[in-house]
Order: sequence, then structure tokens, then C-alpha cells
Amino acid sequence: MKLKHLTYSGLLLGGLLLGTAALAQNGATYLGPEEALRLALEQNIGRQISDENVSISRQNYTRGNAGFLPRVTAAGAKNWSVNNENLEIFGGDRIIETSRRGARSNNLNAGVTANWTVFDGLGMFYAYERLRLQYDASRQLNLNFVNGLAADVLQAYYRHTLQQQQVAVWESTLELSEQRLRLAKDRYEVGRSSKQEYLSALVDYNADRAALLAQQEALLNARHALNRLLGQQPARPLTTADTLTADSSLIASLMEPQPFTQNPELRAAEYQAAALQEFIKEQRSQIWPSINFNAGYNFATINNQVGNLLFRQASGFTYGISGTWLLFDGLNTRRTTQVARIQARIAELDRQQLELDLSSEQADATAAYRNSWQRVALEQENVEYARQNASIALDRYQLGVTTSLELRVAQQNAQQAELRLLNAVFELKLAEIDLLRITGQLANGL
Repeated sequence: MKLKHLTYSGLLLGGLLLGTAALAQNGATYLGPEEALRLALEQNIGRQISDENVSISRQNYTRGNAGFLPRVTAAGAKNWSVNNENLEIFGGDRIIETSRRGARSNNLNAGVTANWTVFDGLGMFYAYERLRLQYDASRQLNLNFVNGLAADVLQAYYRHTLQQQQVAVWESTLELSEQRLRLAKDRYEVGRSSKQEYLSALVDYNADRAALLAQQEALLNARHALNRLLGQQPARPLTTADTLTADSSLIASLMEPQPFTQNPELRAAEYQAAALQEFIKEQRSQIWPSINFNAGYNFATINNQVGNLLFRQASGFTYGISGTWLLFDGLNTRRTTQVARIQARIAELDRQQLELDLSSEQADATAAYRNSWQRVALEQENVEYARQNASIALDRYQLGVTTSLELRVAQQNAQQAELRLLNAVFELKLAEIDLLRITGQLANGL
């Protein structure tokens, strides 16, 4: 009788493929990594919030918000009055007395005025540039969120694939334990082994069943985490790829440090630092005079039942230029300028720290990536050796020249070798994803 085991392929066609039997799940939908990314970008709530933040920055990035455009206002009023009036009006050589109870009068005033700041020390230009940089920073932050989301989704996706494969390994282990249990029972019933050996095989079989249940729970938890990132109900059934693939074509590029020119988080920090420099100029522009152009059109009417003026109507344009110069404001302009300079220095220090952090992360991920390839090659050899050893142990057990304990140890060694290989490829995939995230390549094309 031959030992049953899972099959793995080696490095083929530029990738490392670990083959396992796909889990049968009622109603489960197969999900590829590209589809998972698409769903996350469409449905993830955090992505939607990030998009709305970009929309806010875009709404703020206008010439009107920077102060380029005039301010136009319209106003109007209509008033009525009823008065008891006693008037003495000089009429030539005599005084005319007039008395009226309930005299009615009304007046109408309407007008449009415009105020346009034509010079403010170039503050409006600095403000407009600041708004542009803030908008660019928000877009980069959104891209950074997408970059991070893509990394999280791919890691969760391949973690789900790993759990699927580990379930398959435990199912295979359980089959082997069941086979060993049947052999131990048969040997015990014909008197070729002790009851202790049979009970030991039974205990090991139940232990493997419990381990399989725990692994199935881990698979469910991995599915819940993936569905959450996809913006779906946690319990929604799905299956992912039944293989973990590490792209060997990336080895040359990922083994060497890559520049961070495409890292969106670093670019956002650069835009934010530049925006604060513009804000400093904007604050300093307040020391210059402000020149405004004013224009307006007014219309007014007056109607009186008594009095010297019974009716009046007037309309016309007004225009002019005004200027203001803030000579002293309690040193508040100086204070706000100094605060802006401090904020700019902090932003630059944050940018430098971020660059150092990214360099450190890249160095760690590169080392992990390099070591993972070596581990994968080593574990592949171990899997082959462990399979051969388990197969020999099973044959020897069937012939009665080895003990049940020795067979169990050989089976456990084969199982652990399979699991170590799975974990090695998974960690290789995580390092690959992390390197692509650090250099900003994950967000490209999304």
C-alpha cells in the first residue's frame, strides 16, 4: 500500500506553484486576486471615504477661495409708515401750516455692489498655489490608501489561500491517520500487536480530527477578514486560488533597493511641506497694503402724502478705489508667520523621517524576500525527503518491522515539512507584496 500525500510542483514558468486540492464549498464563489482588488476598490468603505476627502480638496481648490474673484452683493428694502404730522412750511412771504392725521409714506431702496481686491501683497497667488498643493497632497494620500488597501487585500487573499492549503494538508494527514488506525486495529484483532498500539493510533486520529477543526476555524476567520476588506458580509462564502505563486521575474528588481519616487505617502508629505511654504508667504503678504476696486448701482424712491417732498426717484452708478494698510495688529501677523515656519520645519522633518522609515522597511522586506527564496528551496528538498521517509515507514509498518510510534513520527515529519513549505511560500509572497507597496507599485494601474 502506497502512502497518500499532497503534490507540489517546483519552480515552473517563472513562478513557484504549490498545488493543493481545492476545498469543496457549497455556494462558494471563486475569487481571483484581480477580482478581489476590483471589489475592494469599488466596495471598501475606507476607499469611499478617502475619495470624498479628495472631493473636498478639489472643491476648495478654486480661484474664488483664493481671493481672486470679486464679491458681489445685492440688497433691497421697502418701508411703509403712517404718521400724524403737523408741518410749518415757509411759502414766500408767509408760513403755511399743514396738519394731517394718518399721513402715509413709503420708500424703496435697492442696489448691487461689488468689491474686488486687486492687490493684497500677492497673497491670493500664494493662497491659490497652497490650495493646489493641498489638492495634490490629498490625491497622493488617496493613492497611498489605495496602495495600502491593495497590499492588505492581497495579503488577506493569500492568507486565505494558505489556510485553504493547510486545511488540505490536515485532511490528508487525517486520511493517513485513519489508514494507520485501520492497520493498527487489524493487527490488534489478529494478535500481531498490542491494544496499547491500537489505542495510541486512535488517540492520534482524534487529535488530528481536532487539529483539522481548528484549521477549518482559522480558514473561516481568514475568509471573514478578506470579506471585510472587500466590503462584503463576513460570512459570505468564497474560495481563492488553490496555489500560492511567487513571481520569479521580480527577483532582479526586488533584490536591489528601489527609489521611492512613486511612493504616494512620501509624495504627499512633499506636497504638504511645499503647501506650508506657500502658507508662510501668504501670511507675510499681510504686511503689504490692500487695494480694492468698488462699484455699485443703486435705485431709490420716496412717496409722501404730505410735506415739502412728495415724490423722489434716484438711480445711478458708483465706483471708486480704496486702500487699507494694516500698520499694527498686536504682532499677530508676526506670530502666525512664525507658527507657519515652525509647522513647515515639522513637515520637512516628518518627510525626512518617513524616508528613513521607508528605507528601513525596504531593507527588512528585501532581506525577508531573499531569505524566503532560500527557505523555499530548502523546504522543497525537505518535503521530498519527508515523503520518502513516510512512505518507507508505512511499508515497514505493514511488514511488521517498525512500530506504530515510528510511523507516526514519520507521518508528522512529512506533515510539518508540507506546512513549513506552505508558510515559506506565503512569507515570500508577503515580502513581495510589501516591497511593491513600499515603492508604490501596487497602486499603479488601479
